[in-house]
Amino acid sequence: MNLNVHPLLVHFPIAFLTGYSLLELARFPLLTRQSFYFYTKATFLFAGVIATGPAILAGLLIQDQFPNHTLVSLHQNINIAMSIIFFILAVGYLIIWINQNPLEYLKHQWWWPIKVRGAHLLIQTPVVFLLTLIGLGLLLVGGALGGIIVYGPNLDPFTSFIANILNVR
Repeated sequence: MNLNVHPLLVHFPIAFLTGYSLLELARFPLLTRQSFYFYTKATFLFAGVIATGPAILAGLLIQDQFPNHTLVSLHQNINIAMSIIFFILAVGYLIIWINQNPLEYLKHQWWWPIKVRGAHLLIQTPVVFLLTLIGLGLLLVGGALGGIIVYGPNLDPFTSFIANILNVR
């Protein structure tokens, strides 16, 4: 008997990464001026990225239980791509967070300012908006594919739309 915890585990990265994405994409000045805004976004992002690991592993353990291997592979690849995008963003946030009070060791490393500059280019330019939008889109499509795998293409209007676009039956 295989214990399938994948459906339970996927809700954590979906919730945290969606929360991060909404905060990143909906930039209301009243919110963005708050001191907690950066830390809230970063915390949602870190939690979501960490939660993707167990969800992906649990999915890998059950992938052979489903007959449509092409659809399962597409679901898997989209979610891995989504995880990579959010991981890159998380690294940028982590570098900026650490740089606010860097360790004495980091202050004297020739490479640290280069990493900080790269993180600022990633997080404090429109690049963050674009990567977040792509990551959220992949999250939505990957989730829809998961629903299609388990419940079929007519689960709801969004899964039907995705199934029609990808010609999935």
